[in-house]
Amino acid sequence: MLHCFLLVPPGVCALNGKICCVGGWNGKYGSRKCEIYDPVTNHWAPMASLNVGRYQAAVTMMHGLVYAVGGCDSWTCLTSVEVYDPAKDQWSFIAPMATNRRGAGVSRVNGKLIVVGGHDGVHSLSTTELYDPAEGTWTPGPKMLSRRANVNVATVGGRLFAVGGFSGKQFLNTMELLDPRTMSWSTFIARRARGLSGGSSSSEECPEAVCAEAAPASEAVCAEPAPAPEAVCAEPAPASALSTEGNDEEVASVEVKASVEVKASVEVKATVEDVASAAPAEGDIPAASAEGEASSGLGAEGPTTEARPCGGDAATTTDTTGA
Repeated sequence: MLHCFLLVPPGVCALNGKICCVGGWNGKYGSRKCEIYDPVTNHWAPMASLNVGRYQAAVTMMHGLVYAVGGCDSWTCLTSVEVYDPAKDQWSFIAPMATNRRGAGVSRVNGKLIVVGGHDGVHSLSTTELYDPAEGTWTPGPKMLSRRANVNVATVGGRLFAVGGFSGKQFLNTMELLDPRTMSWSTFIARRARGLSGGSSSSEECPEAVCAEAAPASEAVCAEPAPAPEAVCAEPAPASALSTEGNDEEVASVEVKASVEVKASVEVKATVEDVASAAPAEGDIPAASAEGEASSGLGAEGPTTEARPCGGDAATTTDTTGA
């Protein structure tokens, strides 16, 4: 763990695969102490101390050097900036900023150091400053759209995002980004969209809800396809789950047809039995001729049935050979 107790956390950045912790507040004044953590050995080691104790300093690494920008010594917001050289284990002053800043964000853009927002001791700030390490000078940068003290920043895809902070009146849940090509801030994310006619691409802006890297126009807008409507199923729904609209007539038709077939079958059977019982005893008269058989309705092909339309009376037995 850290060897010093700090009421305000130190500034933190990565340095050569290790975690560098710079300054902080011990309850009385800004701390000068710095330490570095090696996650491989799980060991903390001391670093050279800052020239000026500072807390709420903006800390980052660029070109193998650690920068501690602004902050507070005790009650005074600072313009001073120090740079740490790990090869020498030494902090050195570089040119100061034009504006006192504590709680600023710091990152890199276009090969320069950029300091974003913060607080000057009176107001939350929307201004930014750029440091050119080759020239060793600070120049004004583009103003943000909102004042942001204690802001967090990160560079993603070459663009700088400023997230949250305190405007001086309220804590913010918004973010804005800096486009390194135009060096302008925006609360919208520009993306390329191909025209409907297949012509040259045009630029449009989409709100914060759209991810930073918008999908190409050829891809679907949604990450996943929308689910199919519930009415469309991989398997047919059971008969009880289907709509009954229009089914009453179909059910009635089926029932009538079944009833007609059953009734016709019963009548034919009854007719056969009646004819059999009415026939004379064997030996009383000669065997029935073909004409008699035809007249009785019991020809070689037997009785036939003719079904009436659905809803009519039962089918009647007809003679297929004529009277």
